[in-house]
Amino acid sequence: MTGTAGQKRVPAIFLKNYDFQLPPLPEQKSIADLLSTWDEAIEKTEQLIAKKQKFYEAQLSKRLSLDIPERIKLKKFLKEVSKRNRDLSITQVLGVTNSKGFVRPEDQFDRQVASDNLSNYKIVSKGEYAYNPSRINVGSIAKVRWLGFWRIKPNVHRF
Repeated sequence: MTGTAGQKRVPAIFLKNYDFQLPPLPEQKSIADLLSTWDEAIEKTEQLIAKKQKFYEAQLSKRLSLDIPERIKLKKFLKEVSKRNRDLSITQVLGVTNSKGFVRPEDQFDRQVASDNLSNYKIVSKGEYAYNPSRINVGSIAKVRWLGFWRIKPNVHRF
């Protein structure tokens, strides 16, 4: 059972003498019909996915185009909260990243980057959002999803 270039092949004499077990012709037709139905369903699904993707891209392009007549600023819907840690009651400092949300700065930088005086740090609580204005362009925004209060760096805004 070997061929050229190391390829294996089955000798023709083996196939001539092999007795293949096939289902009766009506069952073969039934199987073929079932497979055809599945092929059609797969093709229609792929067409629907392609149409939906094209529609999504058109809608996204339409909404992100530069000729939007009116831009709405977030401050119309949001209120900035700026409660500070004046009494130094909060000890955990967090920063905001685009990939992990809230993180301890020492976990991100392998060292302490917080100031010794934490009284100017802002306090953020459950349900509030915070963002780093110098990194908002890369998506450094996060929502507090756990209980408790946390200090965040003074340059981080919250709402």
